[in-house]
Amino acid sequence: MDMRAHVPPDEEAIERNKEVEPEGERIRAELVDWLTRNKIVSVMLDTAEHRVSVDIVKLPPRTKSVLGIWGSIRVRDDRL
Repeated sequence: MDMRAHVPPDEEAIERNKEVEPEGERIRAELVDWLTRNKIVSVMLDTAEHRVSVDIVKLPPRTKSVLGIWGSIRVRDDRL
């Protein structure tokens, strides 16, 4: 995926869409919260039923690997 083509979400449109697709917007909010709380930079993972891929638009200065077997998860490394 070309990250230069990333378009940030329109927060006002998301807010309006809560009336039309409340379950989808709840899932979106929970996922964004989970990614932020866990400092997720990237995920490549296969489960029994899913293939998951998550990428960050701009890499932070430091990252670290927290999973390297049967998948890959990288998080922000805030150590100085």
